[in-house]
Amino acid sequence: MAKKKEIIEAKVKDEKEEKVEPEPRENNHISMTNTIIMGVIGIILLLLPRGANSIIGYIVGGALILVGSLSIIKYFQEDNPSKTNLISGLLYAILGLIIILNPLSIMKLITIILGVYLIVNGSLKLHGAYLIKDIEPKKWKSLLIAGVIIDILGIFLIIDPFSGLFITQLAGAFLIIVAIFDFINKK
Repeated sequence: MAKKKEIIEAKVKDEKEEKVEPEPRENNHISMTNTIIMGVIGIILLLLPRGANSIIGYIVGGALILVGSLSIIKYFQEDNPSKTNLISGLLYAILGLIIILNPLSIMKLITIILGVYLIVNGSLKLHGAYLIKDIEPKKWKSLLIAGVIIDILGIFLIIDPFSGLFITQLAGAFLIIVAIFDFINKK
């Protein structure tokens, strides 16, 4: 038993002493390319939020049209076609066409969904603050303030879905900052 323990300890010691090899140059180039792409996307989101949101709308609309078309084709190719394929295919294609004709509509929907999520999240924080009020007298106030701020932001997003453009710009700024830090860390 003692010999087995010595063997295991020797293996662990050998593993600790192994040198960590630096990343191959190939991985550094890929990582740098990803950082540059992230920075460029951040600049686009920051400077052209409406255009970026339109592109997202076109991509989602095009994807829905493609999925719908494939379902319709599948309906006509099957021996015993399911009407579900035809109906869902038509609905997807129509929805995709509507989104392509109004590409910012998808961002409005996403912004409203984000607003609802924030309201639920903020309300849970408010409830949590109420529950810990007597247990954690110092922490409940910060949880209460966070809940109120999150709820207000969620309500704002639902009332004014175009404030989503601000969120797009904020995401762009965040990506730029992350790309800058990644670039600095790679040097």
